[in-house]
Amino acid sequence: MYYFDHAATTNKKPDSVAQAVYAMLASAEYGNPNRGANRYSLNSHKKIEETRKKLKRLFMADDDYEVIFQQNATMALNTIIKGLLTEKDHVITTVTEHNSVLRPLYQLGLAISFLPLARNYEVDLTMLEKLKQTNTKAVIVSHVSNVTGSALNLEKISRFCRTNKLLLLVDVAQSAGVLPINCTKYAVDAICFTGHKSLFGPQGIGGICLKKTLVVEPLLSGGSGILSMAKCMPIDYPEHLEAGTLNTPGIMGLSAGIDYLCQQGEAVLEKKQRTWANLFYNGIKDLPQLTCYANPVLAKQNNIISFTLKGIDSATIATYLEEQENIIVRSGMHCAPLIHQALGTKATGVVRFSFSSMNTELEVRHAIEAVKKLVKIM
Repeated sequence: MYYFDHAATTNKKPDSVAQAVYAMLASAEYGNPNRGANRYSLNSHKKIEETRKKLKRLFMADDDYEVIFQQNATMALNTIIKGLLTEKDHVITTVTEHNSVLRPLYQLGLAISFLPLARNYEVDLTMLEKLKQTNTKAVIVSHVSNVTGSALNLEKISRFCRTNKLLLLVDVAQSAGVLPINCTKYAVDAICFTGHKSLFGPQGIGGICLKKTLVVEPLLSGGSGILSMAKCMPIDYPEHLEAGTLNTPGIMGLSAGIDYLCQQGEAVLEKKQRTWANLFYNGIKDLPQLTCYANPVLAKQNNIISFTLKGIDSATIATYLEEQENIIVRSGMHCAPLIHQALGTKATGVVRFSFSSMNTELEVRHAIEAVKKLVKIM
């Protein structure tokens, strides 16, 4: 099979990731972290704290930040959005957002303004000032769109937020491990990440890197291992937002994924992904009846190339590619409904190819020929 759905989850993990998860489960040396002072509990605690430090280094977060582990980016975003905002607030977000941002905002019933798309499928940041209201509290954005792959200019958004004393909350599900993320430089209040994409970790582990000064109401309450007689969660991070037993095997796998990323070089792996995206884009962009939803310059392109074929549902294309060409892609709305209104693709959805450094040139060239054949047939 030829796997091109890495924006959903990296299919092939480094061997070290699987080994790290297995070692934790097989060694009988690890207990429940922060649940007692026995050696097994402390072994787990030590590994978890080491991983927090690795993530802070990766996200260039200074001592003003803390890493909180969550199940995934969705849980992280729900924790931040519901823990910081109320129905009286107004937020600015974008039409490129995933439902992990949109649905919590809708659930709160607060006022929302959306930054539209501009040329080359990029978000129009010139609208920031026009959308600001007296009760605007936060700007919430996806660093990279999971449909077009376009990256936002965080520096520009950060200047706007600092000038207007607004919170800056960033979904980095698609960019963590691909693009540099500098929490300190851009004064980001919180980033929400997942481990199973370009950080090469297992599914079911993610988290938040947030400023310690933020007061976030916990989404979940329960055991924390400390202050058990209190009626509420401890006020200090990370325990304040980490109710219940942490996913220690997942965290250890994530730790190994970060090690692999750093050893290989984030810039090296990003260049490889971009090379495959460019190769694929240039191979299909001029095919008749096919529309690519990607920045033609690819100056800010991530590892995602999406397209439609006139009159053909994206699910039909994905099924053909899998059954006839052994190619795995993603079709449909990609849990990002508003961008399809902007692109005019509500009726068909889009076919998304997303590349990893684990892909090869041979695989990408096979994909190009498969799409050419698809266009001729359909």
